[in-house]
Amino acid sequence: MESPTESLAEEGVELYSHHGVLIQDLNLNRDDDSLCSGTLFIKKYRYGTFIEWIQTEEKALSVESQDQGWAVVNPVKARTQNSTDASETVNTARVRPLKVDITDLKSYKISKQSHELTLMLKDGSRPSPLLFQNDNADKFVNSLQQYVHIV
Repeated sequence: MESPTESLAEEGVELYSHHGVLIQDLNLNRDDDSLCSGTLFIKKYRYGTFIEWIQTEEKALSVESQDQGWAVVNPVKARTQNSTDASETVNTARVRPLKVDITDLKSYKISKQSHELTLMLKDGSRPSPLLFQNDNADKFVNSLQQYVHIV
């Protein structure tokens, strides 16, 4: 049987979650930038507290179709894949999960009517911006302020 300490170390304790947060897929193998939907968490582990984003679906959303009210869709017949082109599946994207120790967080920037959040880390790096699809970043920031000191 697993002890609570072992569970804390492996899975972490969820302190906050926000579904429907998009992150841009900056895959260099694709011609267009795509958005991938996921869940944003604040989780506490035995070794620290982290901001995490985990992808919830593999289908990518085109940035261009997000800006328009309507999108034109052309049905395409399915094609068979062999082992050489299996890695080039159409309309799928896998984005590496984001995991940031809150002690590495230097600052953050909110833009686009509080729908876009950019994290800035102490080492000068910036993960891809988080786009809040159905809500704004205010609830996340309010929750984050319980665990970090904002100056």
